[in-house]
Amino acid sequence: MVGPLLDEQKWSREIFMNHPSLPRPLVLAVDDNLDNLWLLSMALEMFGFSHICINQSQYVMEAAKRYQPDLILLDLVMADINGIEVANYLKVEPTTVNIPIVGVTAMVTYDYPKCLPIEIFDSFLTKPYLLDDLQDLVKASLKKQAPYCLTPRV
Repeated sequence: MVGPLLDEQKWSREIFMNHPSLPRPLVLAVDDNLDNLWLLSMALEMFGFSHICINQSQYVMEAAKRYQPDLILLDLVMADINGIEVANYLKVEPTTVNIPIVGVTAMVTYDYPKCLPIEIFDSFLTKPYLLDDLQDLVKASLKKQAPYCLTPRV
């Protein structure tokens, strides 16, 4: 049994929902940067996906349990709980273990993504990204055929 679920009245600033009950894929988008989250929301809307946007990682676990999204786009570097910790939790929680998680990050170094725990993520997307890359990755992830990593085109 899932513990107490979030009170949606408290979510007004932290969570934005776009028709999650519609019969189309539901994407949970998580980023603590509101500008990034707004752009991601607009892109998902343009692609025709229902989505829930959350800007505080403390709400992700309960939202994932409650709404069972088809995909989670998870920023890795956030102020409260980092995306790696959130993904670790989601991959051991029985109700969320099978939800594909795409790690979204601006961390680009010579050893990227070797420095990340790749076993808990289904794929990675590097910021900044092209909308075409985002759309391709979301579609592939929903088909569970996500590529290992998408990096910016040069």
